[in-house]
Amino acid sequence: GNHQRRRDQPEEALLLDFSTPSDPLPPLAEEPPPKEKETIEWRGVEHWLQGLQLDKYADILKTQELTDPDALRDVTDEDLKEMQVGTIGARRKMLAAIRR
Repeated sequence: GNHQRRRDQPEEALLLDFSTPSDPLPPLAEEPPPKEKETIEWRGVEHWLQGLQLDKYADILKTQELTDPDALRDVTDEDLKEMQVGTIGARRKMLAAIRR
């Protein structure tokens, strides 16, 4: 009744998994996609705010130099309050869109 031998089997199965390539990567020669692609085609802060119907805040964000996805990513509710984005709804919409 020595059942410890059995332990080899699952490990072998794991090794077999590694040998099957998961879908092959495209050759690197094809231009790597720009990093912004995560943020659904970035066309500038006004365009982004228009999509949220909050374009009246575009100037505020520009004044604060929050004009690209990387800068916006760290914005908090407090930041938006300080920038006089007055309504909770507007701040929530922006924060939700930034998290996307």
